[in-house]
Amino acid sequence: MELNKNLVRVQATLMMCAKEMGDFTRINYVGGNEGHILKLTSQMANCLARSHLLELPDKPSTNHTSELNEVVFFLALNTKFNRQLPQLEQQYRHLINIIPQISKCVLANICFGLNLVSPYGYVIENLPLEVTEELLDQTIDCLKKGQLYDNLHNAFVILKSTVNKVSALTSTTEMSEDVLRAASIILQNVTFITTEEIEYRNTQKVYHHMGFIVLRLLDLMLHVDPSKGVVAKFIPGLVSTTCGLLKCVTIDVYCSWVEINEGDEVLQAVISGKAYVVLEKYQKNKMASELVSMLGTIARKPKTIAQRIMEADTARKICMVDENDQHQMSWFRALCLDPFSDAKATACIEKWWKLCDESAVDKLLSAPTQQANQHKQLILKCASNLGVDELCRVVTIHFNKKKTQWSEDITDQLVVYFNQVHRDMNADELKQILLLFLQNPHIAIQQLYINAFKRSDELVQVFKLFKDVSDVENISRKLLKELFEEHPPSCQNMQNYIQLLSSMINCQYHTWNFIVTEVILTRLVFYKKNDQLEEFKCCLQMLKHFRDLDCQLSKEVELYEYILICSSKNRCASFINFDQIRQEIAGHCVDYMLHKCEKFRTLEAKKESFPTLAENCADLWTEYYRKSFWETKKSSLLDTILPGLDFTNYRESTVDQNFTSLLKTLPRCTPSEWKQLLEELAEKFSAKTTLNVLTDIMCLLCDFADNHSKVDSSNSTPLQAIQFCLQNYGAFTASAPDNISDQLEVINDICRVLRHIPGYLTATEGMCLINALPEKPLQFLAADEQFINQIILISDKELRQALAQKVLASSQRNE
Repeated sequence: MELNKNLVRVQATLMMCAKEMGDFTRINYVGGNEGHILKLTSQMANCLARSHLLELPDKPSTNHTSELNEVVFFLALNTKFNRQLPQLEQQYRHLINIIPQISKCVLANICFGLNLVSPYGYVIENLPLEVTEELLDQTIDCLKKGQLYDNLHNAFVILKSTVNKVSALTSTTEMSEDVLRAASIILQNVTFITTEEIEYRNTQKVYHHMGFIVLRLLDLMLHVDPSKGVVAKFIPGLVSTTCGLLKCVTIDVYCSWVEINEGDEVLQAVISGKAYVVLEKYQKNKMASELVSMLGTIARKPKTIAQRIMEADTARKICMVDENDQHQMSWFRALCLDPFSDAKATACIEKWWKLCDESAVDKLLSAPTQQANQHKQLILKCASNLGVDELCRVVTIHFNKKKTQWSEDITDQLVVYFNQVHRDMNADELKQILLLFLQNPHIAIQQLYINAFKRSDELVQVFKLFKDVSDVENISRKLLKELFEEHPPSCQNMQNYIQLLSSMINCQYHTWNFIVTEVILTRLVFYKKNDQLEEFKCCLQMLKHFRDLDCQLSKEVELYEYILICSSKNRCASFINFDQIRQEIAGHCVDYMLHKCEKFRTLEAKKESFPTLAENCADLWTEYYRKSFWETKKSSLLDTILPGLDFTNYRESTVDQNFTSLLKTLPRCTPSEWKQLLEELAEKFSAKTTLNVLTDIMCLLCDFADNHSKVDSSNSTPLQAIQFCLQNYGAFTASAPDNISDQLEVINDICRVLRHIPGYLTATEGMCLINALPEKPLQFLAADEQFINQIILISDKELRQALAQKVLASSQRNE
């Protein structure tokens, strides 16, 4: 315990009073000191009221129990006892002697005067046993004054604390016996009604008071644990006192207990129920045999809390919540069933909102007549009392069972929230988005997707949190589809889409099966139907990015067939009919299919298990990918699309049927197919032959494209086609072997192509070919007259200069 602002105020109050009253330790008796005690109690009441620890001068705040315990314990630490407590003085030395020391009489009178009896009991339980008897002696004096009912309540609070204290002891000592003796005196005093008191009160009030004494005695019987050896010595006296009082209970007394309530039931029913529980606990205890026999006549099995709640009206429920007993939570939950039809019930929920658990919040969300804004704000306040997992469960259950939803305008709040979002959000930040989702799930998910579009990696926690919640009624699925509809995939946002889908998949927010079949494939079909080629291509790129993921086998086959058909329909028919975007689409399709073929070779699924793929497509490429999908080993693309091709005896610039077939085929191939086809040609006829054939083809295609552009400058198709071919040619030459002789062949062939590149492409494709030339063999060509002549033959001046500079630079580095 540390010195806090409440204790500092107490310190200031006592120091001020000490200046006026002098030494507090001299006040050891009430007689003659009434004025000082009343003034000191009044000053302490004002002090605690300023700290909001007292609601009224003698009514402690139920929300600040621990703070009040600290204040009274602080006073007790600075109280003068007969015995020294060195261990306590060492432990709390920072809190001792910082206020004027007070007497036991002052401590007890402040506590009983301000109704701080429970904190006084806390002190009894937590201070050493050496001073317990002294504290009880002061209790005996304080109980000699005051109202009968108040004294009864206070006495049994102290007795329960004393029982707790003694129950913790492992052996009986003289000191523990002294404590139990003092407790017995308190018990006898509080259960004894003097003749004067009987004469002063009417008979019915005396009967009622007898009932309350019986009830408190039975409560204490239940509080005592007979198995604890030390406190067991208190039981005979307790049993004797209870039996003595019960012998005085006549029919008239017993019947009078129906006239007064205790809690939500009549006193007679409460006593009968309590007697039943005591009887069950002590029926085998020899010390309580007489009591068990007497209780048998009045004991009745008590109503369960559920039965009591069912019979109670709203006013009774409110009253029982305010009672703050062991059943408060049950009463509170019952009140949450319909809290908004009664203003007092709403106020009670507002007062005790921190009691809200999952069950209570669920009931509030399902309660009728929650249309008013203040009702919704109260529900949100109560829901904020839950933990993240609890709130998530409540929200999920609510949306699963309730059709109607709030439709609050939370756009501004969401904008603020997502502007502040970060990777490692705490529980309060996560609860905030759940509460926003509760108010309008549609807008919340919509804003989540929009923001995840920009920075999905920072919203991983939110995706994990929403995994179950947002799937209710397929809200998240619908909104993801809407996102694709409202923001079609493009080159600008494709990477954002990939990041968004990656986050969803990694968090298991959406399955790949759903994303591919209901989102991507659906959009592909839509874009194809509307001839939106750019969007179609971007969707294919997304599909290709996630090609390592698999969905159900039947869906995989269906998707593969669709992609196969797309590749066939978009593959260009010839060099002259080249369409760049369609060829890019075909390229993405091929890349996807090649990867899937590699994976499907390991499956045991048989071809006959599924219908023939793409039956309406009869081209050789389709046949190759149809066959590759099911075969256990990789097929030859060359043998499938160019069967019988033979370049065994090929000589430079020879144009025959084999040459023509390859020339017509290459522009129709995708980059992956170029690579595979040329690798198979090199393996079959040597890399040198393949390079020679390919170079001759490129020279012819360059000349054709150049001539065509001069005839029809408005038609850019041939230039796009030759640019595509040159890029693939450059990729092949870059993969040449490392030996010098092969690299020299590559350089010579590239020089041949450079002489034919159309003017529009010299600055791009021509320079790319020069930059890709291997530097090491160039150093041997600086003085090669034949090579220099080849450079001279290049018609484009910039290409000549660039190549010459590269050769010279390579030669100089060698020197």
